[in-house]
Amino acid sequence: MPRRGALPAGGVCGPNRGGISASGRWLPRKVAVVTAAANPLLPAASDVVWSVVAVAMLVLAVVALVSIARGAKRLTAAQALGWTLLAVLVPVVGPLAWLFIGRRASVASASPAVE
Repeated sequence: MPRRGALPAGGVCGPNRGGISASGRWLPRKVAVVTAAANPLLPAASDVVWSVVAVAMLVLAVVALVSIARGAKRLTAAQALGWTLLAVLVPVVGPLAWLFIGRRASVASASPAVE
């Protein structure tokens, strides 16, 4: 005989009996509903979103570092080191600053002035 408040083997209360809700409260007749537990094999939506954000940040940093390495001929050693440190130590702002500001500045300073 199951103990008082225990759910039947299927996890669903009978049609005329009450049961225990997921929060542990006793539910009256015809209201007892057992919520399905979250599947531990599927990540929550927030986990997926944060994983995508982390991968995007990593890709952005790698693109910026490759661009800095390719443009190192136009930069002094101190400039290259500064941009590299900025891209690595300031995750989103550093790579975006290089891609939108630093690259253009290094190209403009490397090209000779045309008169």
